[in-house]
Amino acid sequence: DLFAEHPYLFFYFGALFVQLFGHSDLVLKLPNFLIAGLSLWALYQVIKLRHSDHTEQAHAVGLTAGYVLMLNVA
Repeated sequence: DLFAEHPYLFFYFGALFVQLFGHSDLVLKLPNFLIAGLSLWALYQVIKLRHSDHTEQAHAVGLTAGYVLMLNVA
């Protein structure tokens, strides 16, 4: 009957940040921000590889996908 918002490995990842930087609200949120940033970077790389011609459509798809990802992470 336990519902976790994150996979279990994420808690170990978060514990590493607490061990390194101490216990505070910002440190507990830092793994979320880091993973969100890495996700946006990975999304950008995939779109850049997929649409190497740098068209308007490629930029629109990238911005829309990044915006949707940020809405889901927040």
